[in-house]
Amino acid sequence: MLSSTGSLSSSGENTGNGNQQTSDLSSAQNELKIPLSNITNALSYYTYTSNGTAIKFFAVKGADGNVHVAFDTCDVCGPKGYTQSSNDVVCSNCGKHFAINGIGTTNADGGCWPSHLPMSISGDTVVIKASDVAAKESAFKK
Repeated sequence: MLSSTGSLSSSGENTGNGNQQTSDLSSAQNELKIPLSNITNALSYYTYTSNGTAIKFFAVKGADGNVHVAFDTCDVCGPKGYTQSSNDVVCSNCGKHFAINGIGTTNADGGCWPSHLPMSISGDTVVIKASDVAAKESAFKK
């Protein structure tokens, strides 16, 4: 369930899924909004706190020009996170590489894969439903 005290923060670096620095992202009407201008070809990491659990995800612009978002966890390796290597993200647990242009889809083959996070683009803003983020809360509980 979505906490009424949910909050969103961001960081340009994944420091082992550690401290994230607060940014000016908005969380209104149960939507998380990220300005497209904040998303570059370098991974940007975000944390949404729901019911005391920090739920991490990332956004990046691919070589295809599209925005790709995913949870910073997978169903197999857990919330170990991903780092960037050129046009790939790399699982911090198993070392598997994934092309950024393929991120943002469901895991059709099983195995390690950045967990899917639905999003849409409205004007110059990436919109993510807070309920979609909160639905992954159990994967990040310690």
